[in-house]
Amino acid sequence: MKTVNVITVISAARVDAPRLDDALLQQISQVDPSVKVKDASTLVAGELRGDPAARKNMDALLAETEVLVGFMPPHDLLKRAPGLKWVQMMSAGVDSLLNSEIWQSRITITGVSGIHATPISEYVLGTILIFAKQSLYSFRMMQKRQWQKFTPQLVRGRTVGIIGLGHIGREVARLARALGMRVLAADEIRGTRPAGNVDKMVPVNQLRKLLADSDFVVSCVPLTPKTSKPNPTSMARSSRRRRCTSRIPAGTINPSTISHHQKVSE
Repeated sequence: MKTVNVITVISAARVDAPRLDDALLQQISQVDPSVKVKDASTLVAGELRGDPAARKNMDALLAETEVLVGFMPPHDLLKRAPGLKWVQMMSAGVDSLLNSEIWQSRITITGVSGIHATPISEYVLGTILIFAKQSLYSFRMMQKRQWQKFTPQLVRGRTVGIIGLGHIGREVARLARALGMRVLAADEIRGTRPAGNVDKMVPVNQLRKLLADSDFVVSCVPLTPKTSKPNPTSMARSSRRRRCTSRIPAGTINPSTISHHQKVSE
């Protein structure tokens, strides 16, 4: 029986960063008896620190690797892993590999679109509440052991504009509606067709109207030539009452440019 060698590199930023535990590695192995899985996160972290022993062990592992799963492929991957056939990224998009030798090769590259909808949408709602409830102001007072009265804002009845109704955008809409918010959305593929948990679909050619009518704006667009260089100044000036703009890392918006053109409640 031919063996399929799989290595995982979930995090190489720190030696003590979270890894796939033995139970998850075993679950992957149980897909088929021929699948052999090893976690190489510690070796990659050691290699990044300049540990020659870690690089030597990683070379030996890569020489037999056919599938790599993770966030950060090791350096010189094609040279060190001549039998590599598949790179499974743990991010929704694979644009981090656009300028890499892997992208130019015949290796299959896949992402995990959809699995980050829950954590990222919770982060977005948390950010909205931070601005509405002036949590940063409260935290600064706590650090200074001060107390000053202030009036936090309600999010119920406020309007959130969502640009892009993929997995993340739809989950943001669901959570926002649960808080009693009004939800506007624009999506190039869906157009003006009704969507669940969305009060109104706005045509993408009327994006300025969505911005003008929103207290909070969430950009959930994928990275494409159309979304890589939006005009943040124009977007910011389109709304006089926006409290917060949240950008999901894909299409890019410069937050400092936006904050320069809007008043943020503190």
